[in-house]
Amino acid sequence: MEQRLARAFAFVEASFGDAQEMVVFTTELTSRTSSARYIAQYGSQSYFAHNQDMILSDRQRELRRRVEDLDV
Repeated sequence: MEQRLARAFAFVEASFGDAQEMVVFTTELTSRTSSARYIAQYGSQSYFAHNQDMILSDRQRELRRRVEDLDV
């Protein structure tokens, strides 16, 4: 299964880069019970690599919002 996930991530990245489509793909894997259960039980290097990018993007947006709220 990990090889399938790795190929799927490679396909999405080759086709669309690391843009919104990658976010949608990773989000779908997270929200589907069967894939989320598999990843939680066995892990997936491909998933965690791209999920980490999403987490960092979320953190960056949050920091920008906080800086804008400072009104400096």
